[in-house]
Amino acid sequence: MKKILREQPLHLLFLIIYFFVFAFSLYYPYIDMVGILKQNWGVFSALFFLAIVSISVSKSWNKLGIMLFPAFVLILFFGSVIDSLSLLPFSSYFMHYRLLFPLMACCWGGLAYFLFKRKNAFNLNYFFNLLTLLWLASSIVYFTMKLLSGMGEKMYSASHSITLEPTLANEKPDVYFIVMDGYPSSSLLQERYGYVNALDLYLKKNDFYTVKESTSNYKSTCFSMLSTLNMLAPDIGFDPNNITNLDYLRCLRNLKSNNVCNFFEEQGYEIDNFSIFDLLQKKPATTPCFSFLYTQMSDNIIFNHRLSRDMQLIENSKDESGKILPSLKDSYLQAEKDNKTNYNEAEKAILNKNPKFVYLHLLVPHETMAIDSVENATMVDFRVFNTKFISQLEYGNHLIENYVSKILTHNPNSVIILQGDHGIRDFTGLTEDDEFRSLNAYYFPDKNYELLNDSLQNINTFRVVFNKYFQQKLPLLHNFKVNMQ
Repeated sequence: MKKILREQPLHLLFLIIYFFVFAFSLYYPYIDMVGILKQNWGVFSALFFLAIVSISVSKSWNKLGIMLFPAFVLILFFGSVIDSLSLLPFSSYFMHYRLLFPLMACCWGGLAYFLFKRKNAFNLNYFFNLLTLLWLASSIVYFTMKLLSGMGEKMYSASHSITLEPTLANEKPDVYFIVMDGYPSSSLLQERYGYVNALDLYLKKNDFYTVKESTSNYKSTCFSMLSTLNMLAPDIGFDPNNITNLDYLRCLRNLKSNNVCNFFEEQGYEIDNFSIFDLLQKKPATTPCFSFLYTQMSDNIIFNHRLSRDMQLIENSKDESGKILPSLKDSYLQAEKDNKTNYNEAEKAILNKNPKFVYLHLLVPHETMAIDSVENATMVDFRVFNTKFISQLEYGNHLIENYVSKILTHNPNSVIILQGDHGIRDFTGLTEDDEFRSLNAYYFPDKNYELLNDSLQNINTFRVVFNKYFQQKLPLLHNFKVNMQ
């Protein structure tokens, strides 16, 4: 065995295997390995071919594997190398690609010169084989410990839970939960910008109760919706000042099995999912907005993806206009297509069988995109409150009014919840508290709103609804806001 490890550059194959073990152990149980393979099949195929060629010619070209080793490391773990280097003292002086790439080339040239002077590289080859085997073993141990401890599975401790009692309700109203992404409260629009929102008149005319000083609990869509649909705030594994991909993946996993949808399903409700998330076993009508997180690990680490991402960040940092750059245009155009798909499918769901819980999530009036008069997505200067954002807001109002009117026509005994998941976040002149101030309005068929108050937060939304219509006795949580970085 030692002879094989000395003579064969098996470390090249070990590196490829280690990449997958490392990724799986770090991001388990959230990672989409099939997606990563599809996304990077060209890179993996080329590396595997080079590894096989190097092994097959190692008897006469035993230094080839050593020369390829740093190249394999950089291609597979470029992002990890860069992130590690950035932690070194004085890294700011050399952590620029125009300096770093020549430095890496010099190191590779030094290795080539070192190997040229040596008769063979068996000892170095043996070292790299042992090193990669050690890496493999450490990842397997880490994964085993993670599996046994359940680390990273949940965002809630075992003691931090909610108990919902079986209901005896004879009449179970349809519940429509309509979320407008980044929709600010009318009080904020009037106080900061002197804008009177016409939606208020429509809601008042149709006997809605509008929470005057409503706020979301988080400025992030994922965490805001998690707290709303679980009726609880996460209490473990979550640092709001340092949000990682793993935090978001845990959030999405907990959101999928949320308390609200579970309760409705237990009560015999049909779950109609026109949101941007997976809910229970119900897939949304469009691709979930945050699905890219399941394969983003490769974007952060593999050379071509990480370099492309960093170049785009550099391009964005140079832009002083505050406008959306062309590199982001496709994603915003896709968001508008998804809005139309979800809206159209949600309209059809009004006629579905009762009882049902309908969750419609529209990506308007999100401040980094605007819809013109013919419903095309355009770019907008998102640092100022301007006519394009007003047009976007009014477009969102048009969707709300049309959809709510159809609900009231076909299902007048329905409960309707209309909310912004957070307020506007990027405009100049806003305070930190302003960014939480969001739309929050309710329609109850009996027009009895005594359980509501003018400072109700999103996290208490379904506590109120369940107390009123499903004989629950859930206390309202104290108001809080988490300023996530």
